[in-house]
Amino acid sequence: DFSATPVFNEWWRPSGRGLAAAGANLLVENQFSVLIYIANAPGKDVLTARQLRIFKAALRHLIRAVRINRQLWTLELERLAPPEQFESLAQGALLADASARVVLANATAKAMLDTRDGLFLENGRLAATGGPDVLRKLIATCARGVRGVDGPGGEFKIPRESPRSLLHVTVTPLRSKAQLADIPWIGAGAPVAIVTVKDPDIDRRRREVNLRSSYGLTAAESRLAAEIVKGDGRVAAARRRGISGATAKTHLSSIFEKTGTHRQAELVRLLLDAGDSREMET
Repeated sequence: DFSATPVFNEWWRPSGRGLAAAGANLLVENQFSVLIYIANAPGKDVLTARQLRIFKAALRHLIRAVRINRQLWTLELERLAPPEQFESLAQGALLADASARVVLANATAKAMLDTRDGLFLENGRLAATGGPDVLRKLIATCARGVRGVDGPGGEFKIPRESPRSLLHVTVTPLRSKAQLADIPWIGAGAPVAIVTVKDPDIDRRRREVNLRSSYGLTAAESRLAAEIVKGDGRVAAARRRGISGATAKTHLSSIFEKTGTHRQAELVRLLLDAGDSREMET
């Protein structure tokens, strides 16, 4: 509603000689607000009536310009990251501006931020456990006119306490053909990068559910099969699951029978193909 009356604030000098400054809210949203104010240089700090009239006349146009810019960026974001597709990504995904402030995040990424699970916000900017500057530097290289040593973006891993797996983070430049103004002082700059965070633990749990529904495996069998997919053998898979070699051998025999396979290499190919097809469906 561009016709809305702006909230106008006035600050009086303690001496009562007149206005020292005047300001108004240009934009108020859930996460931030934008305030503009005017004041004279020291020595001429009392605003004149003419200055106040000009300021008030310009306010409505300024408010309209800021709101139009925000609406245009909202439309551009929907084109760059269609809400349904962005939200349906199995991994965490965030759009970030050049200052590493989050412009958009899907549910998986929000959960990571809320629980500080490898990713967190520090003074409103993205940071990663073990090295907050790494992520910010990679995001900064995606901005126009800025290049890192290895080009824009990059990859790194975030450590977590054992037995949890490392998080795999990929930072990729987000290119927009729209010539829209980047106005960071309104609270959210133009997104320059998409940050994707893959949690192997989530992938493993998803694979376990798929195996139970696709092949009728028991919970114990599906957990072992999900470890077998890593390809380092039954003994290593059993050790990670905390079961004996004999129990693992019994589970594996049952898995072979239910999946129609006979060797571990054949089973791994089948399980990987099943996982890939499931991801394509989603």
